[in-house]
This record gives sequence, C-alpha cells and structure tokens, in this order.
Amino acid sequence: MKGIDNIIARMEEDNRRECQEILSQAQSRAEEVRRHYAGKMERLRAEETARQQEQLALEEKSCTDQMRLHQRAAVLQEKQKQVGKAFQNALEALETLDPARREKLYLLLASRAVQPGQRGEVLLQEEDRKTIGSALLTAYPQLHLSADAPGAAGLILRYGAVEVDCTLPTLLEELRSARSAEIAEVLFGDHDEG
Repeated sequence: MKGIDNIIARMEEDNRRECQEILSQAQSRAEEVRRHYAGKMERLRAEETARQQEQLALEEKSCTDQMRLHQRAAVLQEKQKQVGKAFQNALEALETLDPARREKLYLLLASRAVQPGQRGEVLLQEEDRKTIGSALLTAYPQLHLSADAPGAAGLILRYGAVEVDCTLPTLLEELRSARSAEIAEVLFGDHDEG
C-alpha cells in the first residue's frame, strides 16, 4: 500500500505545484490587468478633469456675459429713466411758462401746423382760450376757437375729421422718439459702461 500512497502523494504534490503555478500565473496576470486598468483609469480621470475644467470655463464665461448683459440693461434702464425725467421736467417747464412766452410758443406751434388757406378750428384748454385764443385768431383769421379742449397743454388744430395734435406731451414724445440717441449723448456722453 505504500506504493499507492506514494503515487497518491506524488499526484497530490504535482497537483499542488500545478495549482501553485496556476495561482502564481493568475496573480501575475491579475497584477498586469490592474496596472493596465489603473493607467487607463488615470487617463480617463485626467480627460474627465480636463473636460470638466473646460465646461466650467464655458459656464464661467456665460455667467460673466450674462452679468454684463444685465449690467448694461440696468444702466440702459436707468438712462431711460433719467431721459424720461428730463422730458417730464421739460413738459412741466413748458406748462408753467409765463403768459407772454406761452403765447409765443403757441404761435410757433400753430405756424408749423396751420394749413394755409384752409378753415379750421383750434382746440385750447380753457385757461389758454382766455389768454392766448385772441392772439391765435389774430395771427390766423381762418381759424376759430372750439369749445372742445385738448387733454393736455398745447393746442390741436382740427380741419374737419383731420386733427393735428400739437399738445406739449405729444410734441415732446415725438421729439424724444426722433432724437433719443442725441439726447442720450448729451446727457451721458459717448462712453460705454461694461
């Protein structure tokens, strides 16, 4: 039985050596795979970091651009507010002119809007009818005073169904629309914030 025991022992020893060899090869192969994937993982990590940094830079630029747009919009809004105040102040100054200057202003407004040779009527606010009405009728005898009154200071010339609005708010708004760039230049200069 010793022979069989020796054969079995040798077989066990061969199997152990073979298992050890297989295990050693497997460990060596596993280490090789680990190194390969560790390098690959490091490259992927570096690529992902670079991609995230690029994305972050783009987002930062976008935020900066948005901030500049909001800043410019706020500046523009404030400028428009200031222009609006300037026109409101101009309207108030025109509405409170002394009677002599007010008469000259209304005669000037009428001179630009009266249609020569056409009969029409002039609409004035009640106070202006009393103080300026006669001067307008003297300068433009083809007009007559209407009992109707415009809703604002100034005058309206009416030729049948056609009205020429020369009220101060309307004229100032037309001026503001036509000259807004020039007005902003006068008020704020030529520099650009941002």
